Amino acid sequence: MKVRRIGRRATRRGAVTGLLTAVLAAGSFVLPGGQGQATAAVPDTLISSATKSGEAATEQVALAAAEAAGEPVEVTGLRQERREVFANPTGTFTAHEPPRTRYASLWTAR
Repeated sequence: MKVRRIGRRATRRGAVTGLLTAVLAAGSFVLPGGQGQATAAVPDTLISSATKSGEAATEQVALAAAEAAGEPVEVTGLRQERREVFANPTGTFTAHEPPRTRYASLWTAR
């Protein structure tokens, strides 16, 4: 019976594949209480202004404002011509296509 040796390339490929699998698997777990820690770093002034206007520049501020207000807050930093993103009080985000378009450098209804 002849013994077949595995080459260096195959050994490296297996090691890299195993390492990437471990890193991706570890990164996919959500730690409990992680969201509360992220929103705790947001200043109260940003949360109150975002709550009043219904708009926030970043995802972190929008999540904190949505939790405080109990209603969705738009993330203006992610706004595009054909997409709006809202932070929900449940800690999730919702993206949808608004009923408007850009005409002569102004936003208008379609």
